[in-house]
Amino acid sequence: MAKKKSGSLSRREFVKVLGGGVIAAAGPTIFVPSRAWAQGTGPIRIGNIEPLSGPYADSGLDEMEGAQLANEDWNAKGGVLGRKIEMITEDAPSNPGIGVQKAKKLVERDQVDFLTGTLTSSVTVAVSDVAATAKVLFMAFGSHADDTTGSRSHRTTFRTTNQNYALSTATATWVAKNWKPKQVYHLTADYVWGHSARASMNRIFERFGVKEAGNDLFPLGTSDFSSYLIKVRGVKPDVLVVNAYGADQINCVKQFKEFGLGSNMQLCGPLSGTPMMKGIGTAATGVWGLSWHSTVDTPGSKKLRDALMKRYASSKKPEWRPSYRHYLGYVTHQQLLEAIARAKSTNKCAVIKALEGHKFDGLKWTQSQWRAWDHQNVQDVIVAKAKRDASWKSEDDYFEILGHLSGAEAYPDEAMWKQMGGRPLEPMSEIGC
Repeated sequence: MAKKKSGSLSRREFVKVLGGGVIAAAGPTIFVPSRAWAQGTGPIRIGNIEPLSGPYADSGLDEMEGAQLANEDWNAKGGVLGRKIEMITEDAPSNPGIGVQKAKKLVERDQVDFLTGTLTSSVTVAVSDVAATAKVLFMAFGSHADDTTGSRSHRTTFRTTNQNYALSTATATWVAKNWKPKQVYHLTADYVWGHSARASMNRIFERFGVKEAGNDLFPLGTSDFSSYLIKVRGVKPDVLVVNAYGADQINCVKQFKEFGLGSNMQLCGPLSGTPMMKGIGTAATGVWGLSWHSTVDTPGSKKLRDALMKRYASSKKPEWRPSYRHYLGYVTHQQLLEAIARAKSTNKCAVIKALEGHKFDGLKWTQSQWRAWDHQNVQDVIVAKAKRDASWKSEDDYFEILGHLSGAEAYPDEAMWKQMGGRPLEPMSEIGC
């Protein structure tokens, strides 16, 4: 796709590209260029990797939109260090091999200054390895698997979203204290994130004496959960834990209702969000962990929500509201660009130093921080109840926030992190600093 001479790629134009079939599993680059840049200097180029096709395409588009809004905010002020921001987005639909190809293309051919994005944990850790080898700073939006900033951590990688340990600490603690189950049963997506989610939920349940009655693994893209749910019905656990995301979560929860299991047991999961509840519709149920929601009532969150509504609502349905994937894209790019400004350089070594240990307004209730020893964004975690669609007036109504835990309460300390297999970050000298 050729670069536009002015403006950024609009939602309508992007949807038109998708509708025209140009974007495929290994589709072409989407350029989101700046309007112009300072005379005699080039743009700061950010390579963004998202699942813009496949089961997580809606979430990938949300992340891209959030990141682009942050870029536009800075470009409207003249850019960073007098240089405009240019984002090049590549499609990597939940496939680590494609993620590796796209990351190498962005680094080697497009010569981007930084990498951002990714959603699934398998793609994230694969891209993280590429970035480490190439000695390029990578700011991961998604990937909740503990390994991302644990056993697979790198000095060159920072992660914005909540890790499974934190999501599970908040969700499983609420479930154990309020529902007081004796046993739970897991249905787990058979990939990195699913396994990590189950382990993290069980770690908390065990503290409260809650037993695991069973666990079934299912492949990504499962449409028929009947065989699993028949087994669950026979076991009769107090709670069914759904360690699934995207279409898998939608299908599982819908069929949970179709089987009438809600009258016999409760349902929960470590992670959900607006796209899932929208798809689940009349079957909406359960208690879930969230990284952000459009009804978070802090000043910073309200400001972001309003900005996203102003930028994108005209091309959406009337009930549309920003998702937490918008939040992740926006916060990550804001933090990266602020770090470049503080460092007064795009040099990765200077930017890493500007990020490590930095505290900032994560737009929730307490301060967030880029923890220096694992590069995890330590932040508040939300616990919310899914609401029936009869009460929905807009996407704001999909969840009722039950409470939240601060990052200090929800995240593993360094001793626990090591116990979970966390490995020390490489010395700065190993990444060319």
